Amino acid sequence: MINERSIVAGVLLLVPLALLVVGRAGEFTQLAAFSPMFFPNGVLWCWAGVAALSLVTELLAARAVVPTEAGTGAGKRPVAVQLALIIAAMAAFVFALGELGFLLSGTAFALFSLRVLGIRSWPLWAGFGIGMPLVLFTLFHHGLGLPLPTSPFSYLF
Repeated sequence: MINERSIVAGVLLLVPLALLVVGRAGEFTQLAAFSPMFFPNGVLWCWAGVAALSLVTELLAARAVVPTEAGTGAGKRPVAVQLALIIAAMAAFVFALGELGFLLSGTAFALFSLRVLGIRSWPLWAGFGIGMPLVLFTLFHHGLGLPLPTSPFSYLF
């Protein structure tokens, strides 16, 4: 049974594939080994891979699960409350980005968002909440040399 999550996963797969096709038709892609499309192509292929996995997961889950009314799980917040909390967390992240830097504000945003979305396993919560901002900061700030806002405590984070 195809549900709206499967449709969204399918659209999220088609978007990077369409962008890859459009990007490949550009004149500048034949310039050199490292054309301006080198990094965006890598990001788009990663996006397409994750979207394909998501689509397969959603299609398999749709067959295995009996449809139930949304939001009826024990202790689950209504979707509108989750959405409001995530929007408030995003606003706080944008404000804190200039004050505390990317790593500290990104970690706080990720940990809060994961809790709001119902991630209760503390290894998963801590791993993604701390690990993802740390990996992104290290990759962009230190690896690629793209300056991200740093904290007032140290230029390292």
